[in-house]
Amino acid sequence: MSDILVAASGRTWERDVLHLVAGLDARAAGRRCVDVADLLALAGMGTSRAAVLSLKLTGLDADTVHRLGALGVQVVAIIESDDAADRASMLGIEHLVSSDRLDDLEQILGTWSPPLPVEQESSGDGTLTVVWGPSGAPGRSTLALNLGAELAHSGRPTILIDADPYGGTLAQMLAILDEVSGLLAATRAANSGNGASLAEQLVTVSPKLALLSGLPRSDLWPQLRPGAVARVIDEATRQFDHVVADVGFCLEGPDRFDSSAPHRNQTTLQLLAAADRVVAVGAADPIGLSRFARGLLELRDVAPAAELTVVINKRRPSLGWSTKEIIETIQRLTGVAPDAVLPHDVASVDRALMKGQSLRESAPDSALLKAITEVSAVIR
Repeated sequence: MSDILVAASGRTWERDVLHLVAGLDARAAGRRCVDVADLLALAGMGTSRAAVLSLKLTGLDADTVHRLGALGVQVVAIIESDDAADRASMLGIEHLVSSDRLDDLEQILGTWSPPLPVEQESSGDGTLTVVWGPSGAPGRSTLALNLGAELAHSGRPTILIDADPYGGTLAQMLAILDEVSGLLAATRAANSGNGASLAEQLVTVSPKLALLSGLPRSDLWPQLRPGAVARVIDEATRQFDHVVADVGFCLEGPDRFDSSAPHRNQTTLQLLAAADRVVAVGAADPIGLSRFARGLLELRDVAPAAELTVVINKRRPSLGWSTKEIIETIQRLTGVAPDAVLPHDVASVDRALMKGQSLRESAPDSALLKAITEVSAVIR
C-alpha cells in the first residue's frame, strides 16, 4: 500500500499536506477525498496506508475511524485547537498533528506500521467474558446475570452489558424500567466523540455491579456501529475488573460479496472476537445438545483466541440422563468436556425473576447458585 488519503474538508492546510505527501516517497501518492463516503471507498481498494483527516469532515465519527483501522489504514488528525485533541481521542484517533507544525506529519507517516484490528485492542486491565449459547433458550441471560452478580459479590467491580441484537432482557430480569437503552446511548455518544462518560449510561445494581441495558426493540440493531461498540467495550475494560456481555445466539456472518454492509450479528461476532473468555452454554435435552454441538464448532472459528468454558444447563432427572452421561455425550460430539453441568432449578429462577433479583439475593441456598459460583471461580 502506498496511497495517503487526505480529507481536509476545505481547510487551508490541505495543499501543504498534499505537497508534503508528494515529497515523502516516489511510490506514494496523495489522494484527495471530498467526503467520508469517498474516503471509505478509496480505503476499501486496499492501496492506502494512511488517512490525514480534518475533524471538521462531515460525517466523521468513531465508526469511520474503526472501519479505516480494520482496512489497515493509519489515521492522523490535523488539529487546529487544544479542545480538538479531546474530540480526536474520543473518536479513537491516536496520531495528532498541529496545523502549525505540519512537518511532524512526515515523521509519523514515515514510521508507520500496520495497526492491530480494533476488536483486539484493549488499553485497560479488565477481562471481557462473553456468554453465548445457541437458539432454544439454553439460559444465556440467566447465566450472564448471575455470573456478573457472583463476580461482583467477590469484591471485583463488574459491569453487565446486554448486547443481544435480538432484544435485551437483563434490565427486565432485574426489574429495571429503563426506557432508554444504555448500550445505544453509550455507542451514540462514543460514535459522535462528544466526550460523554460511559458512567452516565449505567444503572447501579449493587455497590460492585453495574448494568448497561440492551436494545428495547430488535429493529434498533443497525444503530450499534462497530467502531462505537469497540470504544464502549474499551472504556468498560478500563473502568471495571470484569466485563460480562450477554450476546445473541446467531453466529452467521455477512454475505461474502457485501462484507462491509451492516449486519444483524455484527455486535455478537465483534464481542466474541474480542473476548478474553467465552462461556458457552447449552441445554441438557437432546435438541439442546444437538444445537450446542453444532454451534460450538462455529464458535471456535469466531473466537479462536478466547479461553473457553463449556456449561450445560437445565439438567433434570426427567430426562433420564445422569451428569456423567451428559458429559460423555458432549465430549463425544465436540471433543470438549463440559466444565459444569447446572441443575434445572425452575423454582429458584422463577423466584429471582419475579423479585427482579439475582439468585444470590433471592435464592442464596439454591443448588443452581452453588454451581454458578463454581463457574465464576474459573473466571476470576
